[in-house]
Amino acid sequence: MFSSTSAGWRRSELVFDETRSKANLYATIGTTDSPGVMLSGHTDVGPVDGQDWHTDPFSLVSRDGCFYARGSADMKGFIACVLAQVPEMTRRSLRTSAHIALSYDEEGGCLGVRRLIELMTTLPVQPMMAVIGEPTGMQVVRAHKGKQAFRVTVRGRSSHSAYHEGVNAVDAASGLVAYIRQLQQIFEYTGHLMMLTPYRTPHCMWVRYKVEQP
Repeated sequence: MFSSTSAGWRRSELVFDETRSKANLYATIGTTDSPGVMLSGHTDVGPVDGQDWHTDPFSLVSRDGCFYARGSADMKGFIACVLAQVPEMTRRSLRTSAHIALSYDEEGGCLGVRRLIELMTTLPVQPMMAVIGEPTGMQVVRAHKGKQAFRVTVRGRSSHSAYHEGVNAVDAASGLVAYIRQLQQIFEYTGHLMMLTPYRTPHCMWVRYKVEQP
């Protein structure tokens, strides 16, 4: 962790998870009373199970003008570039503050950034913009879709299949899934043309069931 008393640093803070084995980092170079630009990335990577790696995925390898490692593009390369510039940024008198925001567990549902957002809501001044270091083929992406996720529980009542007293939760849930599909077809005609896929894409991601004993 960078010391908040070092030259150029105005704030640096780690925000841990419940086990204190993972942490977000939020740091400011410059002044804390100006909005500034936030440089944001996530420190975790996806799994490597079942992937055909020809190098150790967790050791950076330079070969044929390329770097090979899990997450080298998504998005440790960006984080490395940001941190490599930290000494230069601290030496300069920045006219616009730089905020570094690094979160954990992005790949597993954006879990870590939620605690980071809680911290940021307490700041006296919010960043005016953010540069997100996701790989985009070296093209500037100036907007991104948001996301909403819902968990829906459909309950039924079990009975013998020969009788009519039961309530089939699967039938009810299938109607909901079909309705979500209809919504997507409607949204295809009411989208925002700025996006690569110019409409919202509602979908059912998981279907799970559980039998509860009376």
